[in-house]
Amino acid sequence: MKLTTCKASFVYKREVMSLDARLVDNKMITDKEVPIRTFLHYSDRDRNREICVFGEARDGLFYNYDDRLPHPKWQEGLNVATTQAVKNSARYFEIALSHIHDKSCNVEHILLGCNKSSGFSYLVFGYTY
Repeated sequence: MKLTTCKASFVYKREVMSLDARLVDNKMITDKEVPIRTFLHYSDRDRNREICVFGEARDGLFYNYDDRLPHPKWQEGLNVATTQAVKNSARYFEIALSHIHDKSCNVEHILLGCNKSSGFSYLVFGYTY
């Protein structure tokens, strides 16, 4: 298979994905092993809204911003996740969140946003535990 890239997409597992993590046929990523987009630059056209990069919202999910997680334990969780999952996949973040809470978490929704005051991107995880 020839892998090709273009300005607004990349190829992963024989499916072309747009940079906002949607499949070309407009299906949202629900496979926890597929890496998601984790960076939104302040100059991007979507900087003024949060982008859904994994799953869907539903009632009953607990939402947490990645920059509000306890730093040392979050970093430990990311290190553990690196050995067990594809980096920047929902499963990767699920493992890190489970490490923080000391119990199993189920990530069902992830949003990507850009902080207007600092220009830094952030992730919001919707999960149950």
